[in-house]
Amino acid sequence: MIRPMLGSARENSDPVAEHFYTDGHSMDDFQIMGLEKLSGSDEYRKTMEQLWKSKLRTYRPYGINVQE
Repeated sequence: MIRPMLGSARENSDPVAEHFYTDGHSMDDFQIMGLEKLSGSDEYRKTMEQLWKSKLRTYRPYGINVQE
């Protein structure tokens, strides 16, 4: 999962990537922290990812994630 995010950041194709390539940021500013260890289907992982984004208020206007 990390590799696609990093690739996206290099391609500057989403708001998170855009953030790291503007305002004097670089990949040196990029950190990853696990919140929960999951097992199960890809669908379950995606559901939990959306839950955490909502819980942590990382969607716009509070954060830079775009709600799908």
